[in-house]
Amino acid sequence: MKKRPIDHRGFYVPWFVTEKNEAGLWDFGIVTYERRARALRSRLDWVTGEPLGRHMAFVIGPMCIINRVASDPPVRLETARWSARVCPFLSRPLAKRPEMERDHDTPGTPVLTNPGLCAVYVTDNITIRDGLIHLGHPSTIEWWTKGRRASPDEIGAGFEAGAERLRAMAAREGPESIAHFHRLLSAARTIMQTAEAV
Repeated sequence: MKKRPIDHRGFYVPWFVTEKNEAGLWDFGIVTYERRARALRSRLDWVTGEPLGRHMAFVIGPMCIINRVASDPPVRLETARWSARVCPFLSRPLAKRPEMERDHDTPGTPVLTNPGLCAVYVTDNITIRDGLIHLGHPSTIEWWTKGRRASPDEIGAGFEAGAERLRAMAAREGPESIAHFHRLLSAARTIMQTAEAV
């Protein structure tokens, strides 16, 4: 991150931030399709812009652990840990995402509030379908909250809260979605038991 510019608040400016507002300040709310496509095509770290290694890390919430999808491209493991520690949105449970202005439709259903718990999900296999990044089986999962590693109780509570939100979304869509949700939830519980938690 030391190669990245620093904004007026003292925050590093991620690689995916490319625009400034009318006041000449970096606008974290603008994300371009070109930058996202380039990161995926060239295997670049979404936050630093540096080349990825074999393993890819995603900083995702409990709901994404269950459905195993992400919208943001991967980062290096050290970048993911840094983000979980210092990103204002990820490290503050009451934070809300800034309003995002994109030059393309964002796939999936965005979660605008902080779930209070995030996972650093490491995998070496992804597929892209319908604009979403589908995550392969993880080699490791690290759980973080408030800029630090989460306790077992915090992991359990945060995961169940995310599952309940996803269950409610499925219920609004009907019986087929509910059945699909339960299959995903069962698989997620297995993943959490078998993935190396470090």
